[in-house]
Amino acid sequence: MNALLGSLVVLATFVTLCNAQCFVIPRTYVPGDSSDECTDVDGVKHPLNSNWKTEDCQECSCGPTGIQCCNNIPVPEGYDMNKCKKIFDKDNCKFIIVEQENPDQPCAVNEWML
Repeated sequence: MNALLGSLVVLATFVTLCNAQCFVIPRTYVPGDSSDECTDVDGVKHPLNSNWKTEDCQECSCGPTGIQCCNNIPVPEGYDMNKCKKIFDKDNCKFIIVEQENPDQPCAVNEWML
């Protein structure tokens, strides 16, 4: 029994951590409306069971309960913040770390956070 309880606590912790950068937009139900789509925060309609990537690289899906979007981009944490800066590359959906004084020179990163 204790092993089962411990397993559930560990599972709940991982689920919480995995969803830390996700959000949900519930579908609004209007009586008599049988639409098979979701409307995102920009007012764009998406078909039910569709997937897309937003302009800021979030991966979203439209399901029966609404839209779920997640940020799956690792964020750099372990680098020299006094010497370097992070820049978000929207074209490739990733962060790059460069020297503040010489942006052509990359910086070493020891830790990434998802």
